[in-house]
Amino acid sequence: IDVSGLGNVNTGSPQYYAGGSHGGRGGSYSSYSSLPCFGSYLAPTNFGGGSYQYRGGGRMKIAAEMLQLDGQLLANGATTSGNNSCGAGAGGSIWLDVGVLQGAGAIRANGGAATYYACGAGGGRIAVYYSDASGFGLTNRTSATGGSGYNSNYQSGGAGTRYLRNTNTAESILLVDNTGISGGANTELAGTLPDRVHFQNAAVQLTGAAVWSNLTAVGATVVQSGTAAATNLALTNTVWTQNGTSAVANLALTGGTYTHNAYLAVTESYATAGGAQMVHNALYDFPGQTPGSLVVPVGETLVVGGANPWTNATVYGTLRLNASVAWTNVRVDGGVLEANAAQQWDALQVVNAGRVTHAAGSAAGLQLTVGQLAVSSNSSIDVSGLGNVNTGSPQYYA
Repeated sequence: IDVSGLGNVNTGSPQYYAGGSHGGRGGSYSSYSSLPCFGSYLAPTNFGGGSYQYRGGGRMKIAAEMLQLDGQLLANGATTSGNNSCGAGAGGSIWLDVGVLQGAGAIRANGGAATYYACGAGGGRIAVYYSDASGFGLTNRTSATGGSGYNSNYQSGGAGTRYLRNTNTAESILLVDNTGISGGANTELAGTLPDRVHFQNAAVQLTGAAVWSNLTAVGATVVQSGTAAATNLALTNTVWTQNGTSAVANLALTGGTYTHNAYLAVTESYATAGGAQMVHNALYDFPGQTPGSLVVPVGETLVVGGANPWTNATVYGTLRLNASVAWTNVRVDGGVLEANAAQQWDALQVVNAGRVTHAAGSAAGLQLTVGQLAVSSNSSIDVSGLGNVNTGSPQYYA
């Protein structure tokens, strides 16, 4: 059952090179911008957004007591053809309301790809309501990925949405997955999200007041523009930028970087692994935190770029200071303190193979004004080899 490329064309007056948008935003090129995402992940009924010339995917809604699917349900956007620099068409809509779903088939609402100098399109929207899908494998047999841009200069489309809900248990999950697509545009989400949410290899923009129970992300890039209230947030090799105030009960980071530019409260548990970096550019409260005291654990990298609640710090991992901080006592205990702005403290201890340094080529260098400074026999303050290179255009052998 195939409605691919049967949506509208030139939806919303898209710009020439840009891909069409729907569940995911179409790719953009230079000043040629795609249009915002639209439609509902809960009840998808829209055609995929067409580009300047190519149609988005069509739309289908199917209700059945039992669906034996060994073929395909398709609502893909149109792929470009020939020497044509118009972007591709976005994926359309597939809405299933079924009792039993089984078979070896597939359900696709992917964005179209660009085969010439143009951008890929955003993925569409799929919603599947079912009572029993144990014989189908929904997560592996559905897709709403963006389409590839012609090359890295022409952006690929953002991931569409897949909403899967068991009507017997009321359990649901929202999947935003752009696996296999590099450099895709954003998927834009707002407001209260389902019980479970998973982002995979996708660029996601969270706007408004976001609320969720369980959100996981792997290899994703997420910008949180509004506020957030959450129970569980687990990120793996993900770059998360928090620009609105957030309250999270349980936060777990494995690899990747979490940067908060607004207040962050973690109320129950906080864990890091795999070299995860937490970048603090605003105040925060973490569980077990002693008021006024910062502890950087072994294996964790913490970056402080502005306001913070501490007066004392103990560094077992890596602490990077990109701004001056008004602290009293600092102890580097087997860790690394990188100070890239002038610091003035009452006391600094460097012990147990600890090291104090600055970043390579740091404009400020290392500037410390300390009342009491102690460096143990196996520790160091070391800026060796961290100056500039190729200063004044020296000659090759000189």
